[in-house]
Amino acid sequence: MKRLFYLLLLIIILPLITVSANENVESEILKEWRILNSKPQLSPGKKISGTSKNSVEMSMFLNKVNKNWNKLSSSTQNLIKPILLRPTDLLYLIPGQQGTNINVVYDPNFGYEYYDTTNFRIYYAKGGKDAPPSLDFVKIIAGAFESSYAIGVTNKGFTPPPDDFNFTTQRSADNNGGDSRYDVYLKDIGTNFIGTFGWTQPEGIPNNQSKDYVRYSFIVMDNDYATAATPYNADPQYDTTQSPENFARITASHEFFHAIQYSYNQNVDDWFLEASAIWFEDQVFPYINDYIRYLKGDFRWFSLPEIPLDFDTTSNTHKYGSGIWPIFLEKKFSGILKNFFEDAGATSAPNVFNILDTRLRAVPNNSSLSSAFSKFTVWNYFTGKNDDGAHYPDGALYDTLYIYNTTSDYMPDPRVTPIGINEKLPGYLGSNYLIFTKSGSNLRIVLNGSEFTPVNLSWNASVIIKSGATYTETTIVLDAQNAGGINITSPYDTVILIPSIYETAHAKSDLTRLPYEYGFSSDTVAPSIISALAASDVPLDQGYTIALKWSASPDDTTGGSIDSYDILRSTSSGTGFSLAASVIPNGSALYSTTNTVPANKTNYYYKIRARDKWYNYNTAGEIESLPVMAIDDKPPGPPTNAKASDTPLDEGGSINVTWNKSADDGNGAFDVAKYTIFRAANLAGPFQTAGVASQGKTIFYDTPVINNTDYWYYVVAEDGNPNYSTSNVTDSAQARDDFTPPPTDFKAVGIDDRISLSWKNPTVPDFVKVFIRRKNESHPVNKTDGTGVYEGIDSTLADNNSITVGQTYYYSAISYDTAGNESSLDDGSRAQAAITLKAFNYPNPTFSGQTTIRYQLENTSGIEATLYIFDIAGELVLKIDNILYNSNNTQPIAGTPVYDYSWDGNNGKGRQVASGVYIFIIEAKDSISKKDRTGKIAVIK
Repeated sequence: MKRLFYLLLLIIILPLITVSANENVESEILKEWRILNSKPQLSPGKKISGTSKNSVEMSMFLNKVNKNWNKLSSSTQNLIKPILLRPTDLLYLIPGQQGTNINVVYDPNFGYEYYDTTNFRIYYAKGGKDAPPSLDFVKIIAGAFESSYAIGVTNKGFTPPPDDFNFTTQRSADNNGGDSRYDVYLKDIGTNFIGTFGWTQPEGIPNNQSKDYVRYSFIVMDNDYATAATPYNADPQYDTTQSPENFARITASHEFFHAIQYSYNQNVDDWFLEASAIWFEDQVFPYINDYIRYLKGDFRWFSLPEIPLDFDTTSNTHKYGSGIWPIFLEKKFSGILKNFFEDAGATSAPNVFNILDTRLRAVPNNSSLSSAFSKFTVWNYFTGKNDDGAHYPDGALYDTLYIYNTTSDYMPDPRVTPIGINEKLPGYLGSNYLIFTKSGSNLRIVLNGSEFTPVNLSWNASVIIKSGATYTETTIVLDAQNAGGINITSPYDTVILIPSIYETAHAKSDLTRLPYEYGFSSDTVAPSIISALAASDVPLDQGYTIALKWSASPDDTTGGSIDSYDILRSTSSGTGFSLAASVIPNGSALYSTTNTVPANKTNYYYKIRARDKWYNYNTAGEIESLPVMAIDDKPPGPPTNAKASDTPLDEGGSINVTWNKSADDGNGAFDVAKYTIFRAANLAGPFQTAGVASQGKTIFYDTPVINNTDYWYYVVAEDGNPNYSTSNVTDSAQARDDFTPPPTDFKAVGIDDRISLSWKNPTVPDFVKVFIRRKNESHPVNKTDGTGVYEGIDSTLADNNSITVGQTYYYSAISYDTAGNESSLDDGSRAQAAITLKAFNYPNPTFSGQTTIRYQLENTSGIEATLYIFDIAGELVLKIDNILYNSNNTQPIAGTPVYDYSWDGNNGKGRQVASGVYIFIIEAKDSISKKDRTGKIAVIK
């Protein structure tokens, strides 16, 4: 059996449908938009009939548009805008598009009215093709919405749709409906969107709402449902009227639940939004039973149990039939859907199955998504002619479930299902039904999906046992490898095996088929157990292998009943054993094998389980080994090519040691914990520890060492157990001082007719002195370039040696050490001799209000000079920009740096100033420095 599995591993399982992961949102929306605008249009809102590829669910399309609006180009937005209007948006009617299948605005020639209830405002046209048949029909729709509100909000406690009133929008005619009631619009959509019942349009984020995935909304309904298909209703105890009114009722409940959903999170998967809305229809109007159409006939939901529960494409109706899933959940776990949407509202990207799993684990009987889905597959058997009255209330009205295979004979061997795209094998969250009809009281059932199942997937195996009119439900407990069996020892007529696949990690299911092995047999006898089990460490390995020996089961003969010896392992005695490996029997009396363990220095316990092909095994008297520990007693590979040399460009005292990693460092057995570096001042030793490097490292800097002294090294790779291996001994190496750092923080600042220099000398102990050099056009490059202005150990200097005011000078600082090393340059400084500025005024005081401000400016090249005059309170009286070029500014003696500015006593507005004391400031600056001079002017009148 196992050998057959290994052959099947070579088979590639193909999906029926491949969905392009690269199709962007805009292209998807445009494709669906083209479908919406093609005729005939089948089922754009709530699915009515057919499975046409030209079908789009209108509510889900509008939700997708709303969520991705900002991702769409302006051309796409303009294309789609007409369908997003409210019918009362007459101001935004697009010329030439009224009456087409993409514009929902009312005909302005007739106008509209509205009908109010406690919670809803129903808009309808007063005339034309959009008008309802009567006000009574409007009231029926209004009543349907109030019933939906009473069941959903009042009775079941769901959050009502958010208020859309008083929002700041471009809409002004009705202010989003005109009040806080929920807005519903009746419109002749049945002729424009053939088969459409209605839709829910999400709009903006509600007031005072911080979650950007919550939406207020409105609903558009057909005005008369005259073109609607006949609703399915075959239950004679209820109203059998096939009427437009019933279509209006179920549509109101369905679309209103979409509005409730958007009050929590519009990002819930489309399939679950639709499936739960189907459930809500049946809660509000159980007598209509329209939801059954999605379980029968062309929709064939119960004919396709293998299709994943969440399978959802634009061109199928499976999501509507999957409404049976929330129907089941609420029957078994009342209130679970309300809890689900509350949890979904707490995250922007809800995972339907993860949330359900968390909630199901919190129910009183401690369920889970896995056990609930397994139970769901059992309920689905009791449909149609198999209805027993104990499961779905409407189960007799459903189709009878599709059976994958029926057999009446015992199988000689477990059977592997055929693999191919036409096989009705289960996908993720799908199931098969296998029936055994040979009555008796001794049956073995097995299931094994291990060889075919991705690691994040698990199988369930439910079993239904029919004896007369009595049904008993049980499960096959599968091991971690998704394999197991069960014995039926009581009388039975029929047994149904239900393999199903449970998985939550996938983002969206496709139609990948997953095969499995199953079987029905009369063989319920387990083979005899093994004996004389011994477990021991494998010597001279790196501590991950245990040797196992045992004496064979007495049933182990060539052609005997033993199919496999399963090696079970645990880190605890008597508990926690799981499958570690398997050995195929060969008729030997004594078996010997090895088992690789996850960690060394850990106690392991073993059992060897003799199992036949029907997964029969005997646990009575099983032998458990004594604890055994894998010991690492093999050293890692040695480091190679060890070398030592002076660390370049340092001040000595350091040698770098390099090597090639051990072959087991990050490779091989991953057996290196660290490297230890040993050093000696004599080739003959003794060698002592110089330091340690972590695994993966190939260099070590040894410091401190004595300069100009020979040292030898070798490197040891250690695994920590301790096992070690040693590299070659390096050639001798010496540390040398070949570097001295330059001075730092070197600055030059112009002050009057000199340059002030400052720096920090190196703090190394072998510092000797610093050289400061100067040039006019560029920085000096060494200690002989340019003009020498300083040599010594000071850290400041005032350079006034042949300085010309306004000239830029470039400086470099270079340091030397006792080894004769010349540092690199600190050449980051340049400066000009600062502006020289002197100033006074005369006459002072002035009795006429006029005075002359005389100032001296040694160099005017590139200089901006500004005059400020303030009163004694600090208020600005006058400002003269570019005083050097002002008409009142003169040079009394040509060629001198002396200037006169004549102030006539007027302020900036041309008015004479009052008597008092005034302050003048002359500010002169260039690109490097700034200088100002201040004086007082006394004005007496």
